[in-house]
Amino acid sequence: MSSVSVKSNLAIPFAIPLPVEFTLTGRAFNTKILIICHQLACNTEQDCQMLFAGALTTDMDTAIVLLLSGRRQQAGG
Repeated sequence: MSSVSVKSNLAIPFAIPLPVEFTLTGRAFNTKILIICHQLACNTEQDCQMLFAGALTTDMDTAIVLLLSGRRQQAGG
């Protein structure tokens, strides 16, 4: 699964795959609901810590379905 940023991909580059386990992105993907984290510093999930290390303080994740080359693929984000 990959992370897509609206603002910048500096904290978690698109090329870095994220595991479904132990990430907020994975939790949003599995539950298919929007998840907002208002304080990344307080969250222990791997992607939240990476975002906080990249100077971000909040995060919003949701599952996104991408249609590429006629095939249906899912990405977390």
